[in-house]
Amino acid sequence: MNLREVVLANLCLERSGFIHSDGPSRLSCQKHPFPVPELCSTDAVIPTRSVERRLNSPVCQNYPKAYACQPPGTPTPTDAELEKLTPPAPITPRKTDGYSTEHKLQNNLQNINNKGMDQLRAKPR
Repeated sequence: MNLREVVLANLCLERSGFIHSDGPSRLSCQKHPFPVPELCSTDAVIPTRSVERRLNSPVCQNYPKAYACQPPGTPTPTDAELEKLTPPAPITPRKTDGYSTEHKLQNNLQNINNKGMDQLRAKPR
């Protein structure tokens, strides 16, 4: 989207009654300097929200079961219903080298001790 399209979308949302919780957006006609001043004129053509355009959008073509792609009046799905739509992630067993964690820790500790002993032996007296 270019800046003009973003500003048009923002103005469409503002005219539909959506507001930013922290005041006017910097892409609002209420802010100065406005990035695209010709869109703030009274004769500017600002798009209106369209359910048909949303339902026929490329997103809804690719994801027809998405909640945003359901017609108005469709009840909001519960968490349990959403979990049914989402397949569980497959559990893949971890590859192991045959040694237990305890065995690996013992070997690591032994290696650290061996290095310490080697350093003590290497010091001249």
